[in-house]
Amino acid sequence: GSPDSCGDICDEAAKHDNRIKVIHKKNGGLSDARNAGMKVATGEYTSFIDSDDFISLDFYQTMFDVMKKTSCDIVECGVLKVKPDFEDSHNVSKIMSEKAYSARDALVELINDGEFHQHVWNKLYKREVVGDIIFEKGACNEDEFWTYRVFGNAKKIVKIDTKMYFYLQRPGSIMGVGYSLKRLDALKAKKERQTYLEKNYSDIAHIGKIN
Repeated sequence: GSPDSCGDICDEAAKHDNRIKVIHKKNGGLSDARNAGMKVATGEYTSFIDSDDFISLDFYQTMFDVMKKTSCDIVECGVLKVKPDFEDSHNVSKIMSEKAYSARDALVELINDGEFHQHVWNKLYKREVVGDIIFEKGACNEDEFWTYRVFGNAKKIVKIDTKMYFYLQRPGSIMGVGYSLKRLDALKAKKERQTYLEKNYSDIAHIGKIN
């Protein structure tokens, strides 16, 4: 759906690597794009990189190695917020710390915005824990409708502190435009999360009420 030459660049890349699948569709927003990608994905693992962000060269290798070593379902790495002129994105990563959590304990951290965070893009997931959970189309804070449910499907989740995801800070980005009524979507997401917790993790549901 991009109005510039991005589609042509992607088509050209696909000619040289048959693992690349290019989808040309009407621009329907971030959630719609992610959902379209998941419909054609066939791999055993899933990950999401936002279009204006970037990752270290060994992001996937490092996350995959941790996942195989620990037999976990999700791995989350650290995030570095960067400005558009940042250029140091290609360093080989070294894991400084690594800690495993059960789904319950990871949800507690997620709800408290502790060791884990709602954003979906600094993680590697086993496809089976994502299942058929799609993103809320047209919603701001779309990650808050999605992440807790995927965490709830996992048995083990690992956090590494290595910063391998580079989150670009731009004044005109969705999260940088100031107050908007669309931000109220976060309240809807929290209400749905509370219903989910009371049904599936009732012993920690009280945490959701205060966060």
